[in-house]
Amino acid sequence: MKYKRIPLLATSFLIMGLSLTAQTVTTHPFIARGATTAFARTNIAGFEPSTIKERGICWSNEHKQPTIKDPHTTQTISQGKTSEGGVMHRINNLNPATIYHMRGYVLLQDSTIYYGDAVKVITIPQGDIKWTYNNNNGSTEVESRIKAAIIDAVNYLNEYTSITGFHTTVNYSPGTPTADCSYGGWIRMGANPSFQRTGTILHELQHGIGVGQHWVWCNNAHLRANTSRGIWLGDRVTELLQFWDNDENSALQGDRMHMWPYGINGAHEDTGSELLYIGSSLIIQALGEDGLPPTGGFCTPAYCFNQEDDIKYYIKNEDSSGKGHSTYLKIQKNNQLVMSEMSTKKALKDDRCAWYITFNPHTRYYQFKNAATGDYLTFSNEEDYGFKSTNQANGSSNKDFHLMRSRIDANIEGSQETGIRGYWIIHPEANMKPACMNIGEDGQINAIPFNMSNESTTQRWLILTTDELK
Repeated sequence: MKYKRIPLLATSFLIMGLSLTAQTVTTHPFIARGATTAFARTNIAGFEPSTIKERGICWSNEHKQPTIKDPHTTQTISQGKTSEGGVMHRINNLNPATIYHMRGYVLLQDSTIYYGDAVKVITIPQGDIKWTYNNNNGSTEVESRIKAAIIDAVNYLNEYTSITGFHTTVNYSPGTPTADCSYGGWIRMGANPSFQRTGTILHELQHGIGVGQHWVWCNNAHLRANTSRGIWLGDRVTELLQFWDNDENSALQGDRMHMWPYGINGAHEDTGSELLYIGSSLIIQALGEDGLPPTGGFCTPAYCFNQEDDIKYYIKNEDSSGKGHSTYLKIQKNNQLVMSEMSTKKALKDDRCAWYITFNPHTRYYQFKNAATGDYLTFSNEEDYGFKSTNQANGSSNKDFHLMRSRIDANIEGSQETGIRGYWIIHPEANMKPACMNIGEDGQINAIPFNMSNESTTQRWLILTTDELK
């Protein structure tokens, strides 16, 4: 009789009933951040529950691979779909405008520790929204109720948005059926106590920063599906919502006046939930980062290009109809800024084509320093072309640039699904048409007014690492 031999290792696993699933910890690549608070998601797989002593997330603002010797928390909160697995962690007592690295961990009963990949997150500066209340002969109870709601709502926004230069004036107006607000923050609160709550103030301040009021929301096919009704098309809001709801299909919907979810569109939607108020505030910040200006100037600067200070980057124009893809942003020996046509191999050997990029968490602007000369990309209204290179003192604001990421992939060699996005490089100005770096038909670099459309490819720039070029 012949017997079929079963490998010893496989037999052992079958007899012992052990799982072959690898033990892994995954840190979600998106982390929602305020000024002193952040929210992160982690998933674990392959662990027997009885072997786990604790799981959580650790962070550091000093090194890139934090451990449980650094600050850490096991605190979790229930937010979004639970059917997708994973947990959300709340991280408190952070510093505003600070670079952190965070990663999930699992500590086993035998003291073995497993870590996920670290994710870079930069907290925002605290907002500075101010408020005034006019009681207009309302009762003491009305004044107390409305003031408490204002203070609560403004505290949420000053933690979870970086909005400054915004002053809301709230007026008790018993003839107003519910409440209303104009762009800029002039609010009327009616006599119905159901609306004299935090959620109503947050809802009205959505109007105050532009929802249903500003043309970017009401009549803008570049950021609104069907121009004025439907899905919001900005990446910042979409990434936030999908993370917050733990649902890859989440999207912000809206009509000409309101948004949902987290719009708190009526007293019936105001559950008093802290997570509802936080979600609403985070969306307000993300709307500003996508392009809705919260204070009558330009949109909100943010960390949108993931950079490292010590990596060399190479800059090409996104436009594929001209020489954008075959040329590199380069500093010539006479310090002139040009687009130079050359091969990838040649560009990688020429540090005049290489740039170091840094980010300032306080201003939320980027700077570009040439690897060969130490000169900075700068802007001057007095120059014919606006953008140039100059060796300026570190304190100069002319080398600060606001980056915005494209909403669609760059078209490279006929492919529309490249995973590579271009970036607008914008001179900070308090208007909707700031100077933007552009490549002209002659291949020269110039400055033209910002155009947020998907078709404005000559205004967007591909910022690539050595590996991405190769």
